[in-house]
Amino acid sequence: SVQRLTVSPLTFTFPNVSGGSVAYNPGNAKLYIPSAQGYAVYTVDARLSQRPTTIRTCSARGVAFHAGTNRLFVSCRRENFVQVFDATSETLISNLTIGAWTDGILLNTVTDTVWVCSRGDNTMRIINPATLQMASFSMTLPPIELVLDTARERMFVGADGGWFAYNARNATLLRTVLGWQFLDLVYH
Repeated sequence: SVQRLTVSPLTFTFPNVSGGSVAYNPGNAKLYIPSAQGYAVYTVDARLSQRPTTIRTCSARGVAFHAGTNRLFVSCRRENFVQVFDATSETLISNLTIGAWTDGILLNTVTDTVWVCSRGDNTMRIINPATLQMASFSMTLPPIELVLDTARERMFVGADGGWFAYNARNATLLRTVLGWQFLDLVYH
C-alpha cells in the first residue's frame, strides 16, 4: 500500500490508506489511492505539477480506472456498493449495489470489464464500464483480491482459504487451490 510518496524534494503523506488496489490514468497522469478509513480516494499528479487532491467517497477498499469511458470505479467495503466517478470532473455518476463486504476490484483488460469481489455473499460481479450492467457468479469461498495475468489470460481470485484461477475471457473456472499455495497455481 502507498502511505508516503517521495519525489525529491517533495514528500506527500496519505493517512488511513486501505492497502487495496490503486489505479493509474495515463490520460491525465493521475494515480488514485484508496483510503477506507479516510472515506476518500487520494489523487496524485504523477508529473508532480500540482499537489494531491482528495475525492470524498465511501470506505474505499480499491480502485480501477477504465480509459475508454474515463471512469473511476471505487469498491466500497462497508457500504456494499461500487461508486462510479467521471475521472475528469471527479463527480459521482452512480452507486452500483454489489453485495456484502465489497472488496477487491480490478480492470480486466482482456475483456474490458471491471471485476469486483463480494466477500460477504461469496460472489464475483463483472461490470460493463460503458453501460454499468452487471453479471455475477457464485464462489465456494469468499473472494477478497484479484490478480490478472494478461499473457496467459487468467484471472486469479484470492479467497478466504484458497485461490481460484479463471479464464479471464469467459470466467470459466480453471483450477482451485485450497490453502495458500498460490505459486503452485501460478506456475502450473
